[in-house]
Amino acid sequence: MGMTCARAFAENRDIKREWQEFFGSANERLKTRVHVTLNACRVLLLNRFAFEAIGWPGAVTLLYDAQDRTIGLREVDPAVPNAFPV
Repeated sequence: MGMTCARAFAENRDIKREWQEFFGSANERLKTRVHVTLNACRVLLLNRFAFEAIGWPGAVTLLYDAQDRTIGLREVDPAVPNAFPV
């Protein structure tokens, strides 16, 4: 049986972190721009603008650019073996 998000967080909260303070400024409201995030349960969350920007796909594949450490999404047919439903 898989670990719940709350349990995973509780078990990892004592890990030593090397935090650095962010000195940027607040962005515009999320309701007016594309926003994608990876939550603590390792689930990608897309707001409506992000979903619209990639064409309202039924499924995507995950892409990774190792040099820039960036994750991308590409629309694919849901029958593709490595497709993730959206």
